[in-house]
Amino acid sequence: MAPYVEKEIGGLALDYLIERLSWGKTLSQRVAQLHNLASGKFASFLPVDSPPIAEKNLKSGGVLEGKKSEAQFVIRISRYLMEDADNLVVFEDEAAKADDPILQKSSVRTVLFGSEVYHILLQSDAHEEKIVETIDWQRNAWHEIAFLTQFRSAGRHMARGDQFSDPDIEALAKGVHTIASSAYDGEGYVLWTARI
Repeated sequence: MAPYVEKEIGGLALDYLIERLSWGKTLSQRVAQLHNLASGKFASFLPVDSPPIAEKNLKSGGVLEGKKSEAQFVIRISRYLMEDADNLVVFEDEAAKADDPILQKSSVRTVLFGSEVYHILLQSDAHEEKIVETIDWQRNAWHEIAFLTQFRSAGRHMARGDQFSDPDIEALAKGVHTIASSAYDGEGYVLWTARI
C-alpha cells in the first residue's frame, strides 16, 4: 500500500464538517460561529496514489487504512505543537462528563468547561506516545473532533480538572488554525485549515 500524505479534497467536506461541529459541545459551536469554514482549505490523509474522494465516502468505512491515516495526524499534531509555545491541541470529548470517575484514572490532561470534558496537548506533549494516548482516550468513530489552536496563556489552565472560563473558550475558538474531524467511519480525518 502506498504511503499516506495530506491531500487537498476541495470543498466537498464543507457540509460534513458543519454537521460535525453542530453535534459538538461549546467549543465546536463557537468555532462554527466565528470562522468562515467555506474560505478554508479541506484535506485528508490519503494514499499518495489515491483517486479523488467522493463526498459520500466521508461517512463510509472500508476506504482507508486507519493506522496510516492516524500516523500522519500524529505527525501533524507534533509539528504544530513544536512551532510555538502558545500552540495547543484541544480534543472535545463527546462522551465523557466532568464527574466521570474514569477521568481520575487517566494520565491525559483534562480541562473542563462546566460538565464538558476537553483533553489538551501542549508543547511538552509533542511526542508520539502522549499524542496517541490522548487520541485513544477520546476516540469515537461518529464524533471525534480536535482543534489546533493558539492560546496565549497555554500554561495557565492546564492542570487536570481545571475549568476553562467563557473568555478562555472564546480565545480558543478565535485561535483555531486547524479543525480535524473523524471521517471514513473512524478510519481517517477531514482537516480544515484557515487560509491566512
